[in-house]
Amino acid sequence: MLYVIPYFELTFISVAGYQFESWKLFWFFGRVIFLYVFFKEIKRLELSKKAALIIFLLNLFLINFFERLLFYFSHNYVLKDKASSLSDAFNVLSWGSSGRVYFGTIIGVFSAILIGSLITKQWKNVWKYLDAGFLAQTAGTFIYRIGNVLWHSHMGKITDVPWGIVYKGQIRHEVGLYELISLFVIFFIAWFLRKRIPKAGLLFTIILGLLSLSRFFTDFLRSTDLPNSNFHFQNGFTMNQIAYGVVFLICLGLFFFLSKGQKEKNFQKDDEIKPII
Repeated sequence: MLYVIPYFELTFISVAGYQFESWKLFWFFGRVIFLYVFFKEIKRLELSKKAALIIFLLNLFLINFFERLLFYFSHNYVLKDKASSLSDAFNVLSWGSSGRVYFGTIIGVFSAILIGSLITKQWKNVWKYLDAGFLAQTAGTFIYRIGNVLWHSHMGKITDVPWGIVYKGQIRHEVGLYELISLFVIFFIAWFLRKRIPKAGLLFTIILGLLSLSRFFTDFLRSTDLPNSNFHFQNGFTMNQIAYGVVFLICLGLFFFLSKGQKEKNFQKDDEIKPII
């Protein structure tokens, strides 16, 4: 059987004579793309740029904190391998360190928007900031995942599919590549819908719901036999799948709630009695 994707690894990239680890470089570019898309949407939605800047700065620290905190608890209390110390999680400047849980990114972005909207007195627009923030985060994570694919840091289960990648003598799923494709599709859908959904919060709900659904299914392909494999319960599910499954159900309920509110609002407008002249 012909395998169309050869193994290719690019762990270091040279820029102006300096060598950088590819995943760190793409993490940086991902933050730049986040900033660009976020402020582009802030301008379109006519929101406060000051509040957006504060949200962005909070986002830089909080995603790092929650990514590391979840990694600490999952390894020290579930896997019991003492992979990190609690001080690693509280070191919010440890952007270059490995050992992270992506679900912490979602918590970090969400928290940054809530806190930033509150302290800048922009709470009435919090749904709009969530729309803009999660659209930007999808774009930024797409760029970051390119670095993951170059590192092959998310190799999956052994397979015989034609698009499998030869990794240490075995054909495996490249889960990072699947996530990269799904992020592109989700961003494309969200970008298309962003001007077509009048109700604030619906875009955020759709994006988060699709992200959760995508991660739920791609986790079925994650490895169980490699040193960096995710923890699997006896029923075969990962901790991420359980968390993302709950988030998807919340998004589903929120979607119907917001959609219902929009329909009722439109109905009331159409039902207004016009004065007889």
